[in-house]
Amino acid sequence: MAEGLGISLIVPDSLNARAVTRHAIADTQQLLSRSFPDASVTLNQHQAEIRITLPELPLAAATGTTDRSYTWRSSRQGQRIMLHLAARTPEAISAGLYGLLQEQLGIRFIHPRQTIIPRHRHWPLNSNLRFSAHPRFTHQGFHLHTLHPMELTEQLHDPTRPGAFEEVAAYLDWLARNGQNSFQFFLLREVDRAAWPSHARRIVAYAHSRGIRCGV
Repeated sequence: MAEGLGISLIVPDSLNARAVTRHAIADTQQLLSRSFPDASVTLNQHQAEIRITLPELPLAAATGTTDRSYTWRSSRQGQRIMLHLAARTPEAISAGLYGLLQEQLGIRFIHPRQTIIPRHRHWPLNSNLRFSAHPRFTHQGFHLHTLHPMELTEQLHDPTRPGAFEEVAAYLDWLARNGQNSFQFFLLREVDRAAWPSHARRIVAYAHSRGIRCGV
């Protein structure tokens, strides 16, 4: 049973200084807490039974790149299971964390407003886990055909709509969780050209903090 189980993300300081990894780590911690409700999910607790170690990145490591390849390996040391992520960019670390959650722990990001989270009572993975991911395409994402009414047409174009930015941000979170790195939409002629640019800057800044490129 997971009662008393300790799961800890071992996070180098350099990752907290980068928005892409900082967001992904915080999101991963809360998702693990929901999936293992009887466990303690912490950061940098080296005595935890399950240690998920993320790589150090030098300050010069590229960001805003399309390199999202990663490899996970785990081993057993006494009573502890040690998972190690190998990745070379903030975007790859983000992809690796969400890959672990989705491909191995069964969390399903099926819609920006709906996530399927299994409740685990044991750590379900083998101690000799090995898996890698190498994206087939440089750019992965969606084009939102906002020439027609759809879920985010108004939120993308009208900054005065209540919750507009928050709903777009939830969509961007969903893209990041699914390993996507780009999105675009049709900008309508009727947009308020005085009010919209600040809304767009806010959306783009948040997208970049999740490792996602934007286009219109």
